[in-house]
Amino acid sequence: MEARLILVVDEEAAVRQSLIDVLSLDGHEVDGAGDADGALLLLDQRRYDLVISNVRMPKLDGPALLDALAERFGDAPPHVVFLTRVAFDPHYGSFLANLRAPVLTMPLKPGRVLELVSRILES
Repeated sequence: MEARLILVVDEEAAVRQSLIDVLSLDGHEVDGAGDADGALLLLDQRRYDLVISNVRMPKLDGPALLDALAERFGDAPPHVVFLTRVAFDPHYGSFLANLRAPVLTMPLKPGRVLELVSRILES
């Protein structure tokens, strides 16, 4: 698979950096942002193939980030994968279920991350 441009958004530096490391070692170009505001600044500058974002973030959470992507990119937003710490999140459970988008549950397993990213980017 050819290298792609990926944006990782998570307020926890360790989570963000581990994803950046795993994806970079797989040959992708990866940027990171600590919050959705920083992510939106990067999204204004570059066209990402994939955004991996924690669903729970201060100010701009997962649903608000999706709205912002739709506003910026219309019918052609980047692919999105959400991160969550629990298999079922009472606050975001219906959002994630209705979204029908891939979700990665932490702790992250590098093999699972790479398999999911590869499947999404090849579709």
